[in-house]
Amino acid sequence: MKLPLRSLPALLALALLVACVPPQPFPSDPSGELFFPADNGARVDVMPADCLVTGNPCPAPITLSLYPEEWNVIGLDWAADASTAAVLAADEPKDHLALFSPPSRQLRRFASLAFVRETAWSPDGKQLAVAGVAEQGQKNAATNEGQMEGSNILLYSVAGKELGNLTAGMPGRKSNLGWLSADTLLFQNFLSEQDCNVYTVTVGSGSTAPWTEPQLCHANPAISPDGAQVAFVRDGNLYLADGDGSDATLILDLPASIDRPAWSPDGQWIAFDETEPSAIGVVHPDGTGYRQVGESGENTGFAPLPDKALLLARTVHGQDASNATASWFVIPIPDGQPAAVVVPGIPPDQMPLNLSWRPPQQ
Repeated sequence: MKLPLRSLPALLALALLVACVPPQPFPSDPSGELFFPADNGARVDVMPADCLVTGNPCPAPITLSLYPEEWNVIGLDWAADASTAAVLAADEPKDHLALFSPPSRQLRRFASLAFVRETAWSPDGKQLAVAGVAEQGQKNAATNEGQMEGSNILLYSVAGKELGNLTAGMPGRKSNLGWLSADTLLFQNFLSEQDCNVYTVTVGSGSTAPWTEPQLCHANPAISPDGAQVAFVRDGNLYLADGDGSDATLILDLPASIDRPAWSPDGQWIAFDETEPSAIGVVHPDGTGYRQVGESGENTGFAPLPDKALLLARTVHGQDASNATASWFVIPIPDGQPAAVVVPGIPPDQMPLNLSWRPPQQ
């Protein structure tokens, strides 16, 4: 059967449109998707995360044609509902923040700061806390680190509107952001080895207060999935306290110093780094079940999978921040062996520094 001549222009236009449409992200996978910058941040690739859960070979990643394309993407931070990611990009002399909401490929820039240290989405995904330097200070060209003496916590809406500076006038380096509730942020404030502590700030009023004993130095607070408890480090040991800072209890004292605690999604495990010698360990919140699950490297947190305690870990190669790469591993907790993340087309020792696991869409 011949098509009417008047149909041919429409068919040609449709064919041209299909040819020009770039590959889209994979549909929501039961295990979510894995996003990572490639070519030194010139593009972002995505692949289903299922292969990291099942152990099956991973497929070749799809390249997302995000725009504007001139951005040097460093990493992505997904909200809990997986609908929106905060994208951090570097473009000297400033760092930029944008919102990315698939299936759109548009990066919607909402802030340009002298330096961005980290971001944290509120539990409901409606607000984004950002630790960084707004204007003052310059980056150190050798380390790419910002001068953080004047760092603050800035608050933005999910639409990218700045809602305020929550720590204006409070000196110190802000880090380890976490939400205790929809209205309360927990963070570490560092002035010196002798002057550091964990604080809370109330979003509605902007009032700050020491979270627990102010005369002691606490570090690396990590909030449990239900917000009821906080793991933190004191004098190189692992402690646990209630969400309001009370009932602080030593749960693990090792010959090595402990750093970077992270909770499994089910709240049954706390992973952490051990230093001198380097290792990755896990323990139950009551202090039982301690074991080493990796001989070197650093943990980067658990995959956002409620039914699997799958720890992500990496080993960094190279000292120069501008060209450093990593090897990535997944470790089933408690007794699994580290398995290297192998992505077709990328040598296993040349993975990007930052991987972002997008949770399964709700």
